[in-house]
Amino acid sequence: MYLKTDYIDLYAIGAAKLNHVIQHKLGGRFSFKDTFVVQKGISGLEFIDQIEGKTLNYRVTAELFRKGIGMYFRTYRNNYFLPVPFDEIESIHIVKDPDHIFPMRYSLFRMMNKVGISYLIARNYLTAIELGTLHPIRIEITKINGTRINLVIKRINPIGIFNFFLQPSVKKYTVFKVEQ
Repeated sequence: MYLKTDYIDLYAIGAAKLNHVIQHKLGGRFSFKDTFVVQKGISGLEFIDQIEGKTLNYRVTAELFRKGIGMYFRTYRNNYFLPVPFDEIESIHIVKDPDHIFPMRYSLFRMMNKVGISYLIARNYLTAIELGTLHPIRIEITKINGTRINLVIKRINPIGIFNFFLQPSVKKYTVFKVEQ
């Protein structure tokens, strides 16, 4: 993986070493009792890696630990874990540029908006005629050393991902700039 940071190849190490890294760098996992208060993990993210002209799309799952966020990057051949302690995070930006759409008068998109369904969900039901330019919702994690981790949300309903980044331990780093 080209990401210039301290990722761990999960095929090369055992579960005991991963648990040691989680305990040492991220403060360990939450207890069963804590899971009723804390949203532990999210999926539906994608990381696009450019290596020697080839593009690899990693499916990403993020898990919240006591002192940081752990991210699992997976393809059909590779499996990596990236520990990101809170003291190494400079900022987390959730960004979406404005879309350019042309909704028809009686489309499913317009009906969903009228009944109060969020734009971020309803935009997934635009027809080919209504589509102009749809911009993805991006998550940009910047570490103190300048390393950037750019993720794209690939979910129909991104609200769960937003809620993950609005938890008290993560919220102080998060900046939203989502335009419709």
